[in-house]
Amino acid sequence: MRLNTHYRPGFRAIKSCVSVFFCLLLSFLLGNEHAMYAAISAIVCTQITYTDTKLTGLRRLVGTALGGAVGFLVLEYARRLPYYREWLHIFIIPLGMLFLIYLCNVIFQRQAVVICCVVFLSIAVNFDGTILDTAGYAVNRVLSTSSGVIIAMLVDRLLPSAKDAEGAAAVEDGAEAPPEPAVKSGADEKPKEKAGGGGAKSQ
Repeated sequence: MRLNTHYRPGFRAIKSCVSVFFCLLLSFLLGNEHAMYAAISAIVCTQITYTDTKLTGLRRLVGTALGGAVGFLVLEYARRLPYYREWLHIFIIPLGMLFLIYLCNVIFQRQAVVICCVVFLSIAVNFDGTILDTAGYAVNRVLSTSSGVIIAMLVDRLLPSAKDAEGAAAVEDGAEAPPEPAVKSGADEKPKEKAGGGGAKSQ
């Protein structure tokens, strides 16, 4: 087994750790018990560039909101059906997932399918919870995810990126200096005409 002893943490790794720190700190100050969801969202959303981080965060927000809403509706209305808890949920929950996959593709949020189905499942299988427990869990999940996304976007925006470091290094190394003039090769030089190389002398 080979070890990469030359590895050094990059900007993305540092930003992820900083985002998790602020997520845990915010949850501690607010007394929120769902700090894990905020930290996971911050880790997933932190990308190489700020644009990618923003797009990933928005997709995660959309997926969490859709999964939480549909999971709440399925749990509150479907479990009133006879035998839902015993065996009927085996058929209804996969149908709910299929609906969410279809909905994410219709609204052009294909990348949000995974988190959407994960949130839906975490709510739809909560058979023992009351309507208040289910609604509270769904709301807390959305808020925790939103806080993690916002923190990741702020950290990624404020801290320098790899491109910024590369640009600064290029300026310091003189990469933007004007190029040196090209030296003409001997093939491009015109041969000199010999003096007195004209016609023959007249007699």
